[in-house]
Amino acid sequence: MKNQYVGDVGDYGKYSLLRAFIDAGIKVGVNWYLTKEDGSSDGGFTDYLKKEDMREFSPLIFDALSLIAYKNNKCIADIENSGILPGALFYSELLAPEGKKEERLQQREIWLEKSKDMLSKAELVFMDPDNGLLVSSDAGKRGAEKYILSNEIEDYFNDGHDVVYYCHKGRRTLDKWQSYKDLMGEIIGNARTIVLTYHKGTQRSYVFLIHDEHYFKYRNIIETLLHKWKGVFTEEYTSRGTFSKNHKFISDVVECSDGSTYEVNKTYKNWEKIYNNNVLLYEGFTLNDKDCGLGVSYYANGNPLHEGLFGIKGLIEGKEYYPNGQLRCYGHYKINKGYGPNNIINGTWYAEEGKKLYQGDFSVERSGLGWPKVVRPKNFGVSAFNDDGELWLGFSEEYET
Repeated sequence: MKNQYVGDVGDYGKYSLLRAFIDAGIKVGVNWYLTKEDGSSDGGFTDYLKKEDMREFSPLIFDALSLIAYKNNKCIADIENSGILPGALFYSELLAPEGKKEERLQQREIWLEKSKDMLSKAELVFMDPDNGLLVSSDAGKRGAEKYILSNEIEDYFNDGHDVVYYCHKGRRTLDKWQSYKDLMGEIIGNARTIVLTYHKGTQRSYVFLIHDEHYFKYRNIIETLLHKWKGVFTEEYTSRGTFSKNHKFISDVVECSDGSTYEVNKTYKNWEKIYNNNVLLYEGFTLNDKDCGLGVSYYANGNPLHEGLFGIKGLIEGKEYYPNGQLRCYGHYKINKGYGPNNIINGTWYAEEGKKLYQGDFSVERSGLGWPKVVRPKNFGVSAFNDDGELWLGFSEEYET
């Protein structure tokens, strides 16, 4: 975070997100990861404050930022003193290590320990670096102050805090972005992961790492936020299961990665398992006894078939597997309002032995019965269930892309 960013369009989403947790009774702590200003024009995206339709999402925060964003010498203290995050704790010390690598490492360790003392009473700690998570975790690297480190997230989590941190997709491919989102969930194996993305201005994402006992409460806060900010905040799929056996959907709209929405009625059910003749077909969230929400469907042999975010016509975002358990594809799907299931529109396709065959946009046409069929890449074909619940993969042995 830099003082020059205060009040821009990203700030509006960020403080509205944190305020949703505060209003639900969560004690929030903010580590700004404050860095020196760089003289760039970053942080100047304030035209949203001239748009009345943006105000309706969070009038209190919108009005407060309208008074702050155009100030000379605006800074994070303006946010701390504004009252838009009531009861929050703040750690505002500048992160600017200097000297040799060993000296920079020591300075950062001292800085982190101070932050942990300052935010010790927080339930949810928000980490706000300029550039997200540093995959290499090399704290001595020049410019590392612009990033958070995996051990810093672990420290907060292991001290009993739930954690949320800022990051962005940038120029990462879909596969690399998926790995990036999943990284901390793999490092902290007992954390529940939720990823939200804010779509105003440049794409901004927030990765939550939640203790199991808090997941149900956080899940409901997030569902309410998604419903209120339809299409502005959306949830992204992560490979770390985020199932909650107590969860009920609040939103009546499923958001899709391409910006489209799918309306559902308000008959909600808990997380459950669906069987056919004692064979597990699906476990996850449901709507009217159909797959809807985060979940996993299975082949009759017990291997996963689909994993990810489901609508009532199949995946919206996630993974599809071969019967032997090998990943077939990962991608985003378009909601199909005609005959047949949702169809993949962007992603990565793999051969059964693991070779990557294609990555990019998928083109689809309707088959004779109206069933969606992928025509690019060639030979991807269609996916359908046979009578035994097994997947039929409609492509030849010779792959053409």
